[in-house]
This record gives sequence, C-alpha cells and structure tokens, in this order.
Amino acid sequence: SASAEFTDFDSASASMTDAGGEKRPIDQLSAGTRDLFMLAARVALARRARKDGEGPALLVLDEPFYALDPERTRAALRLLANFHRDSGWQVIILTKDPAIQNEAALIDGLHTTTIDL
Repeated sequence: SASAEFTDFDSASASMTDAGGEKRPIDQLSAGTRDLFMLAARVALARRARKDGEGPALLVLDEPFYALDPERTRAALRLLANFHRDSGWQVIILTKDPAIQNEAALIDGLHTTTIDL
C-alpha cells in the first residue's frame, strides 16, 4: 500500500507515501526503508530500460541488503524474484552475508548458486 514518486532522477526529489498515508522525502525514511526504496527504484529503471523488447540482460547488485532487517530482506528478495520471472533478467547479488542464500531459498521462483571467493 506504499507508493513512491520521482520528479527527477535525483534522490533529493524522491518521496514515499508510507503505509499510514504520509508522504515523506526519502531522507526522512529509516536506512532500511530508504535502501529498499532505492532497490525498488533500480529495478524499475532496469524494467524501463528493456521495455523495447531487446531481451533479457543482467542486473548486478552489491550488498543490496546491508541495512535491511529480515522482513525487508524477504520483501527485497521477492521483488527480485518477480523481476527475474517477469523480465528474464539474471540477477547477481554480491554479498558477504551467508544468511542471504538461506533466505533466498525460501522465496518461490528464486534459485541460487553460491560462488565462494
């Protein structure tokens, strides 16, 4: 039930209507909510970039869940699973957190491969 709005491609102009119906600038959100918002914005931009039917591509994310609590991490993983299913894009998540693979295994439609470096 939350919604987001960009008037320009600038985080200073971004705002979010929270579940309580209050519209707040992005800089007034908690770090976890702000990071989830920015991840959703990146996915939206990726969707838009390929609307012309060019086919699947690759989305690489570096520590996208760093400031997220477990509930927001699951929401982010569901967002990425839906993006993958709808677009055909491959999603690569770079992280040092081994718990992410366990969380990802619980999300329907999200398949993981771990590469230890």
